[in-house]
Amino acid sequence: MDLEKEGYNVQLEKSITSATNPSVIRELLQKPSGFLFNRDGLIYRQVNTIYKENYDHLINSGLYKAIVDADLLIPYDEVEL
Repeated sequence: MDLEKEGYNVQLEKSITSATNPSVIRELLQKPSGFLFNRDGLIYRQVNTIYKENYDHLINSGLYKAIVDADLLIPYDEVEL
């Protein structure tokens, strides 16, 4: 997928922020789409039902793979808890 041809702005500044930074976690906790939590030293993100349709579209459209391949998103594994 060519992100620019699909209409996405890929002029994003690449930066890495530690997922263990409390201010980052606090900011992400405030999203209605889901929340972050720590279990056994691992950081998890729950996707709430209100965001499920959008999340499924992200995955099924190929956008997730494209932005991971472009190093604009850190890849992750889906798990059932």
